[in-house]
Amino acid sequence: DHRLFLREWFEAKKALSHSYSYRVFARRAGFASHAFLSEVMQGRRNLSEDSVEKFLKALALGKEAADYFRLLVRYG
Repeated sequence: DHRLFLREWFEAKKALSHSYSYRVFARRAGFASHAFLSEVMQGRRNLSEDSVEKFLKALALGKEAADYFRLLVRYG
């Protein structure tokens, strides 16, 4: 489930850096709304192909992990 992946990823980032926030993620991904990540994690919003690529930019995953995330979104 990509939503669970995102929740756990965000919690891990937050544990490493207390200043990491939804705003930081949005800025790195290129989103205007700082709430988008939260809304996706809570199931209120879905990811489009374009937004998946923006998420991958902010997640900074390696190729295999990025491919896995794309599959999670596609089949979720």
